Amino acid sequence: MSQPPPDLSLLSPAEKRALLTELLERRARGVPTAASAPQPPRSARDQFAARVSDLAAEVELDPAIRPDGPPGGRPAERAHVLLTGATGFLGAFLLHELLEQTGAVVSCLVRAADVDEARRRIERNLAYYVPDREDRRSRVVPVVGDLSKPLLGLTQEQFDDLAARVDAIYHNGAAVNWISSYSRLRPVNVAGTQEVLRLASRGRAKPVHVVSSLSVFPLAGGPGDTVVREQDNLDHGGILFGGYTQSKWVAEKVVTVARSRGLPVVVYRPGIITGHSGTGAWNTDDFVAQLLKSWVELGVAPDLDGAIDMTPVDYVSRAMVHLSLSEQALGNVFHLVNPRPVHLRELVDWIRSSGYPLELRSYDRWRTELLSRAGRADGRAVSPLTPLFSAAPTAPSRERDRPGSADQDTVDRIGSIMATQYAAQSVRFDDQQARDGLAGTSIVCPRMDEDVFARHVSHFVRTGFLRPPVHADRRVLVGPPY
Repeated sequence: MSQPPPDLSLLSPAEKRALLTELLERRARGVPTAASAPQPPRSARDQFAARVSDLAAEVELDPAIRPDGPPGGRPAERAHVLLTGATGFLGAFLLHELLEQTGAVVSCLVRAADVDEARRRIERNLAYYVPDREDRRSRVVPVVGDLSKPLLGLTQEQFDDLAARVDAIYHNGAAVNWISSYSRLRPVNVAGTQEVLRLASRGRAKPVHVVSSLSVFPLAGGPGDTVVREQDNLDHGGILFGGYTQSKWVAEKVVTVARSRGLPVVVYRPGIITGHSGTGAWNTDDFVAQLLKSWVELGVAPDLDGAIDMTPVDYVSRAMVHLSLSEQALGNVFHLVNPRPVHLRELVDWIRSSGYPLELRSYDRWRTELLSRAGRADGRAVSPLTPLFSAAPTAPSRERDRPGSADQDTVDRIGSIMATQYAAQSVRFDDQQARDGLAGTSIVCPRMDEDVFARHVSHFVRTGFLRPPVHADRRVLVGPPY
């Protein structure tokens, strides 16, 4: 019996173009296409917009993953911890804070050819973002592995040895890509989380501190104000946009299954992590940094009525490590978010004050200019953003009733990317549990203001990410690139 033809209506225009391109390339190479052509997604797992109820089938945890024994020791007595994602932006600052706030040896899982390469990657990343005292580097132990592989890419003997040595795990590693499908990100973000939980359950139970994301909740609420609290149920019935957001939701649900089996876990949901409030150091591959650069290069910004959450990385890392050292943290969820979002027009004013001329235009005109520049020889500065804004010409909307609505492709592939980055004013993320846990300390979220923003611009200019400003501002330190 012949198979019914695939339903191409399930594919977006961008996916159809990609499919057609691959088919033509295969034909040009003489490769048969009938049996091997990519198939359209048959379930919610590869839809750009998916309800959480449709993702529930992805939430699976190996039945063998449950604590072999009770946790041992108090948090302050942990002598050896494991950190994943140490070669990333937040990872550098988490490593710094673990060395600063504890006396523990920190094993760092790194994908590398060998231990020497892993060590170089860790040290280079740490030196770039947060130069640390050399005398503490001896406490950093590289472990060559891979989150996407069973047993974290280790042999059974290595896996068991690591499980016996570490007292706690800080799981920060993830594949971050706003245009990749859920299936592409699942091996690292979901399966990798399962392997971390497997390690934590082997032998005595080890606390797992998991970096999740506020994007596991829809950022556009219904009528009136919406407050999302730390203890709110993840089964909110909303729509999640993009494979990254969906993979983080599934991963956090897997963590809740582990918690129900008795594994001590803590979940931290940061907002949009921006640069260090003191040094200005910022990940230039970040979506927001790339967006700001596109505004500067174009001399044009979209005139949108919205606010963006900008949570400094120094606050997120300091708060997370401090909270992790409290016995009361186990089993809790903490929102690490800036309580004072920044309006987009305020950002435009700060860019102007930094010495860059900038015009406000309608979203459609800005998008047209962005795509036009990307097609020219001088468009390299804005080209990383074009896949996010090339699907359709309509401005983003916060009105989303259901998947499959008339303007679904437009809203999903343009508006939703921005919506997941810009904190919709109708939604507020309550962080009461985090503030309670930090009470009596000096750890508070720094206010994002014009002076802090100028430090970020200085970092961008010194690293060569931004060209020097046209009009010099005394707060923007212009020097040779690093």
